[in-house]
Amino acid sequence: MKQLLLLMCLCFSIASINTACHKIKANPAEPIDLTPKLPQATHIGANTFGCYINGALFIAQSNNYNKVIPIYCSYNKISENELRIQGSRLNDSVRDNVRFIAFIDKGVGAYEMDVTGDNQDGYNIYTTDSIWCFDYNFSLTEKGMLDITFLDTVDRIISGNFQMQLYNEDCPLKIVSITDGRFDLKY
Repeated sequence: MKQLLLLMCLCFSIASINTACHKIKANPAEPIDLTPKLPQATHIGANTFGCYINGALFIAQSNNYNKVIPIYCSYNKISENELRIQGSRLNDSVRDNVRFIAFIDKGVGAYEMDVTGDNQDGYNIYTTDSIWCFDYNFSLTEKGMLDITFLDTVDRIISGNFQMQLYNEDCPLKIVSITDGRFDLKY
């Protein structure tokens, strides 16, 4: 009887050790979504710029900084209260950029984009297959809209949202719609 009890304890111990040594399988981790997305709406001077152009995602970036600077921002540099922003991207076959000017005289709030003077184009695209149709311009009656959501003149950070309709009557695609634009920049 003692031997049977000893054998049962030994089997129980081996089974317990064996169970403890096996790793318990956890639920598989959620897959990481690598789909490109708009940059987050932040107010930290992250130097991000993105929007949708006719529904396609545009993120300012460059694979060759010698040819294209992805983001340019100036405020109060050229003239008082003038904000100039340009987001550019460059890949192997396409170089394009979105740009606008606005006069920010009240700080945080909504503004129309300035379409007077020599800067009426808001989108340019240069591709290897369509070099003949690349400038899209603002209309004097349909100005783009800009919403400044954060402005820190001490740390020189400006953040906001934008949208615009741009035109080129000479192109097969006559209208370029830029929506859901956002930026968080140091100037």
